[in-house]
Amino acid sequence: MTMTINYAGIEFEVEFDYQPEERMTLEYPGCPQEATLNEITHKGEDFYSLLEGHHSKIESAILEQMTDPRDY
Repeated sequence: MTMTINYAGIEFEVEFDYQPEERMTLEYPGCPQEATLNEITHKGEDFYSLLEGHHSKIESAILEQMTDPRDY
């Protein structure tokens, strides 16, 4: 999936894999929703490695934006 997010005041294009939440059942413990970054760009430039220490925050921002229909 791809989307534009605002992180640290900059608009980034992000490409990511999305795993929706799976509810717990008697046989399965379930799992939370998850976004895994594949690419981060700004004006066509690759920022993936430069923002490596921020990936978890960016993934959280993606999930927040996905749950707010006004922003997606």
